[in-house]
Parts: sequence; C-alpha cells; structure tokens
Amino acid sequence: MPLRGLRLSDDLKTRLEQAQKLRGYRSVNAFILEAIEELPHLRSSLHLCHAAECWRRSG
Repeated sequence: MPLRGLRLSDDLKTRLEQAQKLRGYRSVNAFILEAIEELPHLRSSLHLCHAAECWRRSG
C-alpha cells in the first residue's frame, strides 16, 4: 500500500486496509479521501445531536 509521505504504524496500516476492503473502496487512498470529505458533515451531525440532547435535558 503506497501511502507516500505518511508515517503510519503497522497497526494503523492494517486497520486502514481492512476498512478499505470491508467498505468496498478501490484503494486506501480513496477511503482516506472520502473520510476527509465527510468530516464537515459528521461534525455538523454531531453538533446537532449534542444540541438536541442538551435541549431534551433542559425540557
């Protein structure tokens, strides 16, 4: 798995390869790129969940 410029532990490399295969990505790089692109959406969703939980506790 050529991930040039990245210093990853063997454990992390193995976990990335497993996730890539499990989720059907053509490469580890494709998996990483999509994960990075999804971060803003994930953060927004987490923020909304946290806000809803706080609202529910106060109500």
